[in-house]
Amino acid sequence: MNILIVDDNESLARGLVSYLKSERHDALMATAVRDGLHLVGTQKFDLVITDLRLPDGSGLDIIKSCRSAEDPPEVILMTAFSS
Repeated sequence: MNILIVDDNESLARGLVSYLKSERHDALMATAVRDGLHLVGTQKFDLVITDLRLPDGSGLDIIKSCRSAEDPPEVILMTAFSS
């Protein structure tokens, strides 16, 4: 499975990528919306896990881009904020 992690918490993203690779998945990370959108636009992912609040935008922008793909990936949206 090809998985993209988009989260500005670099240590969390690196940990997830490391775990996913240990489970024999292909995994990449991005720490900003801009980089995540670039990856979604240039590569095919089966799953995208994105944070809601990112320094340069919203994980909702990542979701919108994923939905417009010919074969859209599944998306998991996460956040540390209770509101």
